[in-house]
Parts: sequence; C-alpha cells; structure tokens
Amino acid sequence: MKRIRVVVVVLAALSLLTACGESITATITPVHNMSGSVAGKSFVMVAKKNRDDRPGWPVYADLIAQGLETRGLRRVTDAGLADYAVSFTYRTDDATLLSWEAAVYTTVGGDPITLTSSSGEKVYGTTPTTTIQTGTTTRSAYYYFRLIDIEITDLVKSREMRQTVMAYEATVSSLERYDQSVEVLRPMIKALFVDWPGPNGKQVRRGVSLK
Repeated sequence: MKRIRVVVVVLAALSLLTACGESITATITPVHNMSGSVAGKSFVMVAKKNRDDRPGWPVYADLIAQGLETRGLRRVTDAGLADYAVSFTYRTDDATLLSWEAAVYTTVGGDPITLTSSSGEKVYGTTPTTTIQTGTTTRSAYYYFRLIDIEITDLVKSREMRQTVMAYEATVSSLERYDQSVEVLRPMIKALFVDWPGPNGKQVRRGVSLK
C-alpha cells in the first residue's frame, strides 16, 4: 500500500481556516483496502516503540478504539488473538506566523436626495448603495498545525504472507488559530470516524465541533 504524505499548501489551507467559533476543519486522507464488512473482527492497540510514551497516548488510543468499536470491531489485549493491529502517532507544531492578502471594501452611495413629485410634493430619500473593492491589505496571525497518522496492520494476512500487510492508513490534519491549550486532537479523531473507513485515496475536509 502506498505510503501517505501530507503536503500543506498555505493558500489553500487559509481558505479553510476557522478564525473564530468553536469548531475546526479536519483534513482526512485515507488509503485502504477495507471494502468489505469488518464487523466482528478484533483489533489490538499497539504503541510504536520510542515514539508513543507521552501521557496523552493512552487517552487518544482509547478514543480511536471507541471509534473502531462503533464500526463493529472488538478490542482485545492479546495480539495473538487479534485480526488487526492499530498504531498511531500525533504531533502539534509550534506556532507559525502566516500572512495573506485580504481585500478591502467600502460602501459608496447613500447620499441624501430630494425629489419633487408630479403634484409638486417634495420627497426625500437617498441614492442606492453598493460595495466596491478599494484595495488590499496584509493580514497575519499565528496558527498551529496538528497531525495524526494512523496505521492498521492486517495481522492475519501478515502471518500468512510473512510480511507486513497494511489494511488501512490515514492522516488527519488541522491548521487552526487555537493554541496548545485547546484540545484539538479529540475532535480530529471524531472527524475521522464520521464515515470510516472513508473513500479510498480521496481527501476529505470536514468541519467538526470542539465540544
């Protein structure tokens, strides 16, 4: 299975940024061969050596496991009894200052006018208004990039073929103004399981509440 790589194009990402409000936009890119039903199959959560010893790993592992369970899979603790092994990594980058050009608009019209009716009566009003672009300005803000990388190994096929057989890979990314004090990884995981396993090889952008 082809390995996934995430490329962030700033101009495209800026059009999706949430400037305010209690939501984020998650970009999900799955690659998999899980076209049939996986209900009833079992999985084990596996931490990658030397990479997932952070305190938050068990919390996010449980959230991913819960998402898989909603799709009918069963979590087990013995890899020898599992159909799949699920591993993941995550990261939150330091703040990055991004700048972009924004249009400046102004409203013209609305000037007072006096009209005289056919009967000689004066009628007071204003001219029509319209909004026009008068230029551009540079705006900037600090944003935080977050990434979750999930892999699901087919243990049954791996044993049969005596090599690692990947059943599912996905990246979930987010570029938001929320700093590291805001929990964003939880809703990113939530977004992943809205239609898991998702369209194979197609990138999906999904808005999800922080709550």
